[in-house]
Amino acid sequence: MDIDQANLNNLTGLWRKYGVQDITLGSQSDVIKISANQHWPHRVWQPAAILKTSLSDSNNLLGWLEQIPDVFISQATLPVWPFDVQNTTSINGQNASNLEQQLALKGWQCAFEQTAMYLPIADIDTQLVSKRDNFSIEQVSTSKQLKAWVNIASEAFGYPIDQHVFEKLMHDPSIKILLAVLDGEAVATALLYQDDAVIGLHQMGV
Repeated sequence: MDIDQANLNNLTGLWRKYGVQDITLGSQSDVIKISANQHWPHRVWQPAAILKTSLSDSNNLLGWLEQIPDVFISQATLPVWPFDVQNTTSINGQNASNLEQQLALKGWQCAFEQTAMYLPIADIDTQLVSKRDNFSIEQVSTSKQLKAWVNIASEAFGYPIDQHVFEKLMHDPSIKILLAVLDGEAVATALLYQDDAVIGLHQMGV
């Protein structure tokens, strides 16, 4: 299993859980499918597996983006998958792919770099784990817990998180929304999403 691809699959699978609309763009001879969140987190992306074979011409993707309805694109974040990186240039002192260069010319701005991270379970040293007094991790199951979770995560990440997105996920068997409590006060958040053999750790904020 390619660990970076497994990270991407888990991440985009979670985005789909948040609520998406699949949009078919182009003509009969040149069709592409785009997935777009209907609300927060406002991601608009093409499946990474398709991009591996179809991103030889970044202008194609730019043309498809112009066909996406404004309701999706006005607040959109477009992930640039780490495949088309051979011919790089410099944007604000950072190496960028041809696609990123073309997006910058179109007025798109780089928001952040997201890195795939993983930890083999066998490498965890359980001797380093110690129990803290008056500390617990609870699975979110009530509206009151979820409100605390959303408030902490929003403050930790510096952007407002839509509580309605997570209300339907509290009882999803593939997702665990976790709230850390210290001395009776909610202090940290996390979300686990299991996709096949991978469990992704998301929205971890303190």
